Amino acid sequence: MGGQRSWGVTMAVAAAWWLGSIADVRAQRPETKELARLKAENARLRQELEERERHVKQVQQEVARLRQELAEREQTLARLRKQQAADKTEDKRQEDEMKKLRGIVQAPYVHVVLFYLKSDAPNNHADTLVQDCQQLLGKIPSVRHVWAGPPAKQATPEVAQQDFQVGLVVLFDNYDDLKKYLDHPLHNKFVAKHNRYLQRVIVHDFRVPRP
Repeated sequence: MGGQRSWGVTMAVAAAWWLGSIADVRAQRPETKELARLKAENARLRQELEERERHVKQVQQEVARLRQELAEREQTLARLRKQQAADKTEDKRQEDEMKKLRGIVQAPYVHVVLFYLKSDAPNNHADTLVQDCQQLLGKIPSVRHVWAGPPAKQATPEVAQQDFQVGLVVLFDNYDDLKKYLDHPLHNKFVAKHNRYLQRVIVHDFRVPRP
C-alpha cells in the first residue's frame, strides 16, 4: 500500500516535470519567439500610427486655420486696394477740379457775347443755343471756361439790359487763345448752325489786370 502511494507521487512529479519541460521547449522554439516579437512590433507600430494620426489631425487643423486667416487677409487687402483706387480717383477728380478753378481764376481775358434771336426763330432755340455754348464752344482747347444762359429775372434795376435772349461769357489766357477759339472748327460749326436765327450779336472783350 505504501509502495503504491510512493509510486503514484513519483509518477505525478515526473509528469509535471515533463509538461514543464515541454512548455520550456515550446517557449524556446524559434517560431514562438518570432511571434512574440511580431506582436510587440505590431503594438509599437499601432501606437506610433495613432500618434502620427493625432499629429496629422493637428496639422490639418492648423492648415485650416491658416487658410481661414489667409482668406480674411486677402479680403482685407482687396478692400484696401479698392479703397485706394477710389481715393486715387477722388484725388484725380479734385486735382482736375482745382486745375479748372485755377484756370478760371487766373484767366485774364474775358469774351462776352449777347445773342439776339430773330422773331421767327424756333421757340426753344434759346435753350439749344445755351446747350451748344457748353457742348461745342466749351470743348475748344484754348477755352478756360464757359458760362451761358438767358437773362437773369432779377437784374440790376434800371440799367440792366433784358432784351437779349442768351448771354455768353468765355475765359481765355490771352488774345491769341481767343483767335484760336474764333478759328476753331467747333466755333465755325456753332456759327453755321445758329447764324440764320440771329438778328444781331453784341461782343465785349476785356482784360482783367493780374496783381
